[in-house]
Order: sequence, then C-alpha cells, then structure tokens
Amino acid sequence: MAHIDNNIFIEGLRGNVAKQIVYRKQGNRTVASRMPKLDPNREPTEGQMEQRDKFAEASDYAQEILGDAELKAIYQQELESGKTLRGTIVRDYFIAPTVYKIDATAYKGVVGDLITIKAKDDFRVVAVDVRILDSAGELLEEGAALLDPRGRRKWLYTVTAANQGRAGSIIQVTATDMPGNMGSLEITL
Repeated sequence: MAHIDNNIFIEGLRGNVAKQIVYRKQGNRTVASRMPKLDPNREPTEGQMEQRDKFAEASDYAQEILGDAELKAIYQQELESGKTLRGTIVRDYFIAPTVYKIDATAYKGVVGDLITIKAKDDFRVVAVDVRILDSAGELLEEGAALLDPRGRRKWLYTVTAANQGRAGSIIQVTATDMPGNMGSLEITL
C-alpha cells in the first residue's frame, strides 16, 4: 500500500484503474493499493457472517449518531486529525471500555469512604457502576460513581452502607461507553 502526498494529479482520486490499482481516501491522504482478488463463488464462513452483522449494527449506530445533532457534536469535538467522523463512531461501537484500576485503600467499611476507579475507552466512558458484596457474596450496596472533575479517567464512588466484615468483601465495577459496551473489573479485599 502506497501513501501519496503532494501530487496534484492523484490528490482526491478514488476508485480503480484497469482493475489493477485501487485509489482511496484515508483521512486526508490518498492511498494506492493492488486491486483485491475475490472469488465470486466463495461462501462466507459463520465468523464472517457474524462480523458482517456486527458491522451492520455499528453502521446503524453511526447513522443514528449522525442524525442526532447533539450526539454528532459530542463525537465531532473529540475527532482526531485525519480521522473521519463515521469511522470514529464505528470504531467506538466495536471497542468496549476498560476498568483498569480499583483503589480501595481509603475504604474501611465506613459510610462516606471513597473508592477511586480508573476507566478508559477509545472515545468516552459515560457511566461507572459499583457493587460491593460481603465475604459471603451478599450484596451490601450498589450505585453510580461520579466523574472526578480533575481527571477524565478517574471516577469516585462514595460508600453508602457500613461493612463491618471488610476482609473478603468484593468490589465489582462496570464501565459503560456511549454505544452501551461494558467492561468490568472486580477485586477481593
């Protein structure tokens, strides 16, 4: 695959030439590559069919976002240079957020204690939910963490129920992104 820059004859060109070379736009660049060879009689595998279905869902999601001026503006604000808006939205649909740290050092089992969570996504985490279970696996409390105004990836959860038997307790955290993908992490104290 060749990247073509500063060529006034090729700039902006799209399509194929003699079924040999394909020109396409990739962000702000024009890319030339060999024409792919496809077998018209080949049946797609089950995995390929599943991937096509997922991509169709991602495409539908992108259409929804592009049709909603408010949501479109949110994605446009954080659009990276050289990336397309639709591509960014489709990518976000496929990538789930990651909860990569639960800091419970300030959690002593007392109402008002803070649990700090760090979560990230390729675009934006919109919600972080916390569940605290006792050592027997019984739910003690659950609720939403709040985004720390000083850090885009840092969420704070204020404990609302006392937990006398803190040892062996489980803290489960689930982060959700704009398309509704979820990523989870749990720790045992």
